[in-house]
Amino acid sequence: MKIGFSSLVCPGWDLETIITQASALGFDGVELRGLRGELNLPMVPDLSRHPDRVRTMFEEQNVELVGLGCSATLTAKKPRAVAASKATITEFVELAARLGCPHVRISSGMPRAAMSRSAAFHGSSKRFDRSRGY
Repeated sequence: MKIGFSSLVCPGWDLETIITQASALGFDGVELRGLRGELNLPMVPDLSRHPDRVRTMFEEQNVELVGLGCSATLTAKKPRAVAASKATITEFVELAARLGCPHVRISSGMPRAAMSRSAAFHGSSKRFDRSRGY
């Protein structure tokens, strides 16, 4: 079993401190959910401008970058809000790819009553499918 933590638990730390402390404390990995108060990770210059350096920092400390945490949801009712969330998620996925990070976690949001998983993901209003269990 591997143990990691989210950068939400250390909001004042910079990236180097997060990685160094993860290694020193025996953690296997880190989920980046924000850096120095910025939750929109694609806006963090240390990540977006220098992905190779970030990958090297993690590798040198033998710590995995296991995921990026994103606040966007796909359960909004208004198409404009869904489109904005999809654009945010796309930015996170693109950043994750540049960082060599395998996962982007999005918030589940509050699904509308009787909403299927597919409907929540695609932003449509399909009804609950009892035969599939969701």
